[in-house]
Amino acid sequence: MEMSVITAGILGAFALNNWNESSKDEVKKEALQRSLIAEFQGNIEQLDIVIQRHNLAIESGREFIRLIVDQEALPTAKGDSIFGQFYTAWTYDPRNGALRTGISSGDIHLLDNDSLLILLFNWEDLVADAIEDEKYAANHVHQDLNMQNRNVEWQNILPEMFPEGTIKKSNYQSLLADPEFEYFVTIQIIFSTNAVNELDLVRESNMKILELIEKDMKN
Repeated sequence: MEMSVITAGILGAFALNNWNESSKDEVKKEALQRSLIAEFQGNIEQLDIVIQRHNLAIESGREFIRLIVDQEALPTAKGDSIFGQFYTAWTYDPRNGALRTGISSGDIHLLDNDSLLILLFNWEDLVADAIEDEKYAANHVHQDLNMQNRNVEWQNILPEMFPEGTIKKSNYQSLLADPEFEYFVTIQIIFSTNAVNELDLVRESNMKILELIEKDMKN
């Protein structure tokens, strides 16, 4: 009888300890889920802005090509507006703090959805591929700055950088007649389009991650 009491006590202690550990894991899991939701909601907001800016640059580049092909006159004010949208170098910079903490601590394995875990472990590689394509476009812009300065008055495009500059009119007719500019625009459209295609995949993954986490929290 005494042995039975001791055995029952030991088993009860193990059960209580297991319950405590399980309870702690549930708290950690919920905290991680909430942190990831906040992080990936912020990421999607930034991502939508970046994709929008890339699409505006693509549309502006296509407008430049149309003007070149049609040999259409381009007023300075309109040219400055198109050029300001086209000549951008945006790159996506997501927050990954909660994800990295979850992986380094091992808490990420508290998420028992295999599809979600695959997406989370592949996330940073997916983002890196997209940013690499964005950097091609950004570097292409930076390398071309000197060539465009002879026709474009930058204080009209970026007045915040030239607050006391003398306002002059850009020579868009010469710019549009320059074969090098047409080549630059064509290549930039390609780089930006590739970047958007990669970012669309990132966005799809981001939305799926949010969907799976929110679904798991409801279960």
